[in-house]
Amino acid sequence: MIKFEHITKKYPNGFVAVDDVNFHIEEGEFIVLIGPSGCGKTTTMKMINGLIEATSGNIYVNGENIKNVNPYELRRKIGYVIQDIGLMPHMTIAENIAVVPKLLKWDKKKTEERSRELLELVGLSPDETMGKYPKQLSGGQKQRVGVARALAVDPPIMLMDEPFGALDPITREQLQDEFIRLQKKMKKTIVFVTHDMDEAIKFADRIVIMNKGKIVQIAKPLDILQKPSDSFVTDFIGSDNAFKQLSLVKVEEVMKTDNLLVSKNTTVAEVKQMLNAKVKEALVQDESGEVIGHIRASHFAKGTDNSSVGEICASYKVETFAEEPLKKALADMIEKGTSHAAVRDASGKFIGQLTMDCFQKVVNHLAEW
Repeated sequence: MIKFEHITKKYPNGFVAVDDVNFHIEEGEFIVLIGPSGCGKTTTMKMINGLIEATSGNIYVNGENIKNVNPYELRRKIGYVIQDIGLMPHMTIAENIAVVPKLLKWDKKKTEERSRELLELVGLSPDETMGKYPKQLSGGQKQRVGVARALAVDPPIMLMDEPFGALDPITREQLQDEFIRLQKKMKKTIVFVTHDMDEAIKFADRIVIMNKGKIVQIAKPLDILQKPSDSFVTDFIGSDNAFKQLSLVKVEEVMKTDNLLVSKNTTVAEVKQMLNAKVKEALVQDESGEVIGHIRASHFAKGTDNSSVGEICASYKVETFAEEPLKKALADMIEKGTSHAAVRDASGKFIGQLTMDCFQKVVNHLAEW
């Protein structure tokens, strides 16, 4: 899809921003460029759509050398999202999204339909948003509009330059999760620039680590975490390498599903007979079959042998979803001071539980990887 062939960018003052870079990006791949300030990551990305011209070397998009393509035509086929969004303040949101469609002479009806479709896709109400101006939106809303604008003519390639960097942590995480959901639908070829290793791990199919204009390592996130190429990469990843690996494990991969199920009307005495060295707890269901809590030997003191387990079982302080990264689920558990979390599927159905016993499964899982 995109190929860099001996790309160098040298400025008149002699500074070499990008030094003999070679790599390729497959169709539908999410590539993250990362490294310290001044490492050449943004320059590398901007050379793809011709905003910066390479001093030497060739870049191919869909097999065609971009030197042979009109730069304006090239940019119309590549979505571009930047940190400060760049919305036109004097234009409504609808007009901002319609900039490229108008250049391509789309009719008014088609443009409006596409604008509505995109706003819904990024989680904004078209009726409430289209007539507003950028100053009337929050930072997170403006960033969503920026993504919608970049997708206006359905480009196969998207370039994203630290698009979520200026947002507060909560809004940033929400938009990251939303964009992951969108990418599963869109399957775009994405080149994403960031300085945040956690963000890179969260998004990337492959990570390109750069330093002083050169590629130091390019690999899948887990390979970089487990097999850093040199001391620079090791230092750049940081000391919490093992914890970062938990971002690559989904809750569903390690959750416990072989649970003993009992009715809330079951007595403590009956449950005592069911538990043993291997089966240390049971999940408690109500009349509809919904899991309302869990019970183990440490809870028995709250009642008598004749008590129903529904009266004394422990409810879940944390609920998580099957596709969530394990790192987030475990952080929530630690914050709430609990050893158990209920796991639900996308529809909200209880499908298992996450316990501290699952840690051993995580260790084994990472060892297999």
